[in-house]
Amino acid sequence: MPNVTLENLVDYARHVLAQAESSAEHYPLTRKASLPHLDLTANVSAGALADAVAHGFVPAPGNRTPADICRVFVAHPGIDGIAAPVSWGQGPFTQHGFATRLAEAGLRGNHFHDLDFWQFYDPQRRVGVQLMASADAFPP
Repeated sequence: MPNVTLENLVDYARHVLAQAESSAEHYPLTRKASLPHLDLTANVSAGALADAVAHGFVPAPGNRTPADICRVFVAHPGIDGIAAPVSWGQGPFTQHGFATRLAEAGLRGNHFHDLDFWQFYDPQRRVGVQLMASADAFPP
């Protein structure tokens, strides 16, 4: 895929989400967290992010009301079926323009340029992906 610009951002976001979901059986670990009003399932590789999901959240009390369900994939090219993240193209990047373009398509997202670290979320389907260059290439 060519570099990402505002013109192809939505297509790239949908591609990354689909790629992460279609590779679900290749993630080494599945971590679950029951939070207030949210049950989170994260498909991850072993390491700091998997530990954070398992131990870094304050769990919901046992007598809680039913929660929404969210599924997140922490993806990188070391997982079978996941391509390396694409870089931002030569066009201008503004956080507002980025967020607006995704919101027009019903999506949310973020991009950290220094690492080609992408985050996309589909709130209607409650599915998200964090795409990194490697298992440990996340922002500090």
